[in-house]
Amino acid sequence: TRRTLLLTTGVIPASARLETGAARAATPGQRIPGRRFEGDALREIAFPLGGIGTGTVSLGGYGNLRDWEIFNRPNKGGVLPLTFLALRLEGGGLKAPMIRVLERQRHPPFTGGHGLPRETAVGLPRFRHAVFTGAYPFAHLALSDAAVPVDVELEAFNPMIPLDTDGSSLPVAILTYRFRSRAAAPLRCAVAFSIMNPVGYDGVTRLTGRRAPFFGHNRNELRREGNLAGIFMSSDKYHPDSVRYGSMALVTDQPDLSWRMRWEHGRWWDEFHNWWDEFLEKGRFSNREADPSADGETEYATLAA
Repeated sequence: TRRTLLLTTGVIPASARLETGAARAATPGQRIPGRRFEGDALREIAFPLGGIGTGTVSLGGYGNLRDWEIFNRPNKGGVLPLTFLALRLEGGGLKAPMIRVLERQRHPPFTGGHGLPRETAVGLPRFRHAVFTGAYPFAHLALSDAAVPVDVELEAFNPMIPLDTDGSSLPVAILTYRFRSRAAAPLRCAVAFSIMNPVGYDGVTRLTGRRAPFFGHNRNELRREGNLAGIFMSSDKYHPDSVRYGSMALVTDQPDLSWRMRWEHGRWWDEFHNWWDEFLEKGRFSNREADPSADGETEYATLAA
């Protein structure tokens, strides 16, 4: 039947999606239908997330965000610099707090004239193992590491509702992370999503940092609406009629939040290092606001729960 076809191919009608989501939430760790990948195969995966006609960002097999194609241009391999999620753990028998990027560590070869790309934050510690399962529009990633006392599951999707064009055209990617502790004592856990404000980006230039001629007067603002809160990203540089005009948001339903609307400016690794030191030491951020960026520059921002 049509219902059976939709369910077995991963395209789930609205009437069935709530039931399926509730079942997943009730039994974390169950095997999700779809093709299963691990090992070297993970490097080739780019699972598109985005509504009909809205462009997509892809979830890589490692758990990374890649192929940012929401700027009206194809951009395979395009990344937003220093845009990633990180997990901080404290307690639970750990001798000291630890941070892990919520991705699997990369496979070799580690080649390049200047080493690994700084903009991917690939030098930070990651999980040792990952299993990726995909059945569009749902992707499932399981991360594990014997040295980390938490197992991580990610479900990523965009609305894809048969016969509902409006619902299926929402320009969103939804990421749901679940954490299961293996520690014998309570753990304190914080998750930080760091992102570059990309408004004004031409969609094709390889970005290696926050400076480029199409950036400028980029704003990061904390907004709250109902039970949601997040970072609203925009720019004052372009008129609403410009193709570079637009906005983007990072939103969560978690109530206990901290944030930074910009990282400290510095040379080489200073911005990155200061971010790391603050998160590692405190597990929270200073709720620092920010003025619009200088012309030719944008800002990194972080939202932590």
